[in-house]
Amino acid sequence: MIYLLLFIGIPIAEIYLLVQVAGRIGFGMTLGLVILTGVVGMACVRHQGARVLSRLNQDLQGGRMPTGALTEGVLLLAAGLLLITPGVITDAVGLLLLVPPIRKLVAWALGKHFAKKIRFVQYPGAPDAFGGSGDGVIEGDWEEEDSEK
Repeated sequence: MIYLLLFIGIPIAEIYLLVQVAGRIGFGMTLGLVILTGVVGMACVRHQGARVLSRLNQDLQGGRMPTGALTEGVLLLAAGLLLITPGVITDAVGLLLLVPPIRKLVAWALGKHFAKKIRFVQYPGAPDAFGGSGDGVIEGDWEEEDSEK
């Protein structure tokens, strides 16, 4: 239900704010501002995305799991999508996601949120949660029971 309200409410709020801004500074200036935030935002996303991609490669070459770089990359993608979406709210959120300390804070909060939802991840060949070899075989003892008893 909350997603439906967001799906309907955000576009209504965006249209309302665009009309208000256009009423104050004019339609042409509002249109120019929307286009400018999209262009500048995408340039920033491209620049910062290259740095995140470099960090991702460094992590992989160093044998480290690139979770931080992947999360930041997803947030940069979200920022880009928000910036090319016309609207005041989406532009503001997109620009906020371009600020590295804010992006790191959002990434940290998302990590905390998803860490609660994920119990463990099984990698091929890694020992499983039951002490097995990770090959899908769970060792144990068994005995047959008579169904007649």
